[in-house]
Amino acid sequence: MGNPISLYESWIWESDHEDLDETPLFSDLGAISAYTSLEYPTLLHTNMTTNESHRGIIGISKSFSVKAESELVLLKNSKVDILNGSELTVESGATLTIGKYVEFTNGKIIIEDGATVNIDTDLTLDHTEILLYNSSLSVSSANLDNQSSFWLHGSGTYEITYSDFSNGSKIMGVNNQGSVLVDNCEFDDSYVHIENNNFAPSILATISDCDFANSNNYTAIRVEGCNTYNIDNNTIDNYMYGIEVWNSGHEKEIIL
Repeated sequence: MGNPISLYESWIWESDHEDLDETPLFSDLGAISAYTSLEYPTLLHTNMTTNESHRGIIGISKSFSVKAESELVLLKNSKVDILNGSELTVESGATLTIGKYVEFTNGKIIIEDGATVNIDTDLTLDHTEILLYNSSLSVSSANLDNQSSFWLHGSGTYEITYSDFSNGSKIMGVNNQGSVLVDNCEFDDSYVHIENNNFAPSILATISDCDFANSNNYTAIRVEGCNTYNIDNNTIDNYMYGIEVWNSGHEKEIIL
């Protein structure tokens, strides 16, 4: 029993193993027993093909996908535990909407090419990764801790502002071919690396008005293969390296 079990699974087990001459009672008027456990009032583990909204304490016990033309809405103040190395995948044509003050712990969220993610303010990630492929992202007032990260793949517009990163958390651009804005963020033993191996002419990387402190392990800001970049008005204290720029700036707009 490595995974949380639902109330429905508990009833089946009890029915199969009951050694007294009686029948366990089971009532589920709301048809929620397959998705409810004693520890997690909402338990998600099967692929989603319709629109669903959930709130409160949520457990994701197995990897599952939000399928095309479906939307998963995680309502305000929800707390989501991604268990057993599970992954939440939002497929092309599907939507993930995350309300204000939602917290994620211990997992991976994948936003595929053609999917949509909407994130309200005050998102919290604890040991959680969000991977975006040719998507767009706008995040404000997020909190990332314990090696949490935003992975930005391919084209798209990514804006991350007024957010806090700590304990090895990061913004990692991989083969970026769109634009990345990181503005007014705090990095404590954390970093921003934006890389573009194809040197796409449209890419613009802007990192401005950010504070970096307390890391002997990382380079605070690294830009590689970015046709245009702007690194402006940042404060960097006690990092292994402050700023690294490689093979970038051929289209200018360089401010250091």
